Amino acid sequence: MRAVPHGHTDLSTAPLQRGRSQLCPTRAGLYRGPFYGRPVSRVPLPSPLAYRAWSVTEAYDFGLSPSRLRGKSLARPFHGVRSPTTPQTPLELAHAYFTRPRPGQFIIGSTAAQLWGLPLPRRLHGTDGSVSIGVPDTRNKPRGRGVNARQFRSDLVSTASRAGVPVASICLTLLSLSNSVSLEERVVMTDAAISAAENYPSDASVKRPLTTLEALTDFSERCGSATGGRALRDAVCLARPGVESPMESVLRFKIVAAGILEPDIAVTVTCPSGREARLDLAYRDGRVALEYDGYEFHSNKQQWQRDIHRTRDLQQAGWHVIRVTAGDIYPNADRFLGYLRRVLRSRSDLALR
Repeated sequence: MRAVPHGHTDLSTAPLQRGRSQLCPTRAGLYRGPFYGRPVSRVPLPSPLAYRAWSVTEAYDFGLSPSRLRGKSLARPFHGVRSPTTPQTPLELAHAYFTRPRPGQFIIGSTAAQLWGLPLPRRLHGTDGSVSIGVPDTRNKPRGRGVNARQFRSDLVSTASRAGVPVASICLTLLSLSNSVSLEERVVMTDAAISAAENYPSDASVKRPLTTLEALTDFSERCGSATGGRALRDAVCLARPGVESPMESVLRFKIVAAGILEPDIAVTVTCPSGREARLDLAYRDGRVALEYDGYEFHSNKQQWQRDIHRTRDLQQAGWHVIRVTAGDIYPNADRFLGYLRRVLRSRSDLALR
């Protein structure tokens, strides 16, 4: 180890501090500059950029320097895009992506489904940091980090604006998801698309029904051999208008898949008391009613009491009411389906296939 003269600093071992102070090693010792001990503060973002994503071009218009845009304090969700924080939701990612001009591009997949208010499987909620983008086949697919792109035939492409971003039409959204979900999940989403009920998750700007069974049938036929076209047609064949909740769709699908005759949907019954009762699913011939009960449905005492009185009215009218919960369907519905078969067999042979 070499000797260092008294009063000098060994430059090979002197710490280098960058940014926070101008403390520099010199042969005469440590030079303490005029800003020694004073933190170097980063340039604050202009208020219009402080709480949202923005393009680099927009940042230059506000006077930010290239070095500020290279700072580690800014997230870079996509090429040419910066954000004060990392986008956490699919909608935030979509907004970040479209801060730059993207002619001909639109949101597809699970993000589009959420913007339309379609019920999605839990595994498709949240984000992996990427965004799914569709383009007509007359345009090149966009490429880059965090972008999953797909081309569609131009005659199938139609878009709408949802939450400030371009989104695939409801029919095209269902097509874009058809190969990534099961038949049961496709039926649930298709039922929701043609339902006028307000029980599905969406904001007030979503007007239901989103489409009609006829329009969806026509679209699925026009898809032909397009990717997901056959899967969408299978779901459309099993979809029914008038469904009021995702679990009603799940219950009906499992009944039909088990080889039991499909029940009628949204049946209205006039009880001896004069009151009308609307049944989720029903077999008219055997007077068997299926009512799905979710936890939130009985969240207050008044609703619970009304439901008891309604069940009594139906029983007086000769109906056998079967209350169904999520525990009857998941993880396995075989026990419930066996019980339903026995009830139908005892009430009417016509209720079985």
